[in-house]
Amino acid sequence: MPAAKSDTTTDAKSARKLELERRNAAVGERILPIIGANIVARREDLRLSQRALAENADVDRIWIRQVEQGTRAPTVIVLAKIAEALDTTVEALTKGT
Repeated sequence: MPAAKSDTTTDAKSARKLELERRNAAVGERILPIIGANIVARREDLRLSQRALAENADVDRIWIRQVEQGTRAPTVIVLAKIAEALDTTVEALTKGT
């Protein structure tokens, strides 16, 4: 009997973990493209290339491209660095989320 209870506990933990991962993915799918579009719009307003933004924010250019495409999630710290490089705020970059 103890093995069955352990299996049940493990199954419940696995189910909760999968549900949390599913919800996080859904939020990311909704928010990341908005952040990316806001970064692109601000960068283009300033007539900056991805390379210039990457250098000013001290991040890799490929990483900037992925954030702009909504396929990479920036940390709050990196988002703040990008906002500073774009002379804007984190709030402005996340507006619409």
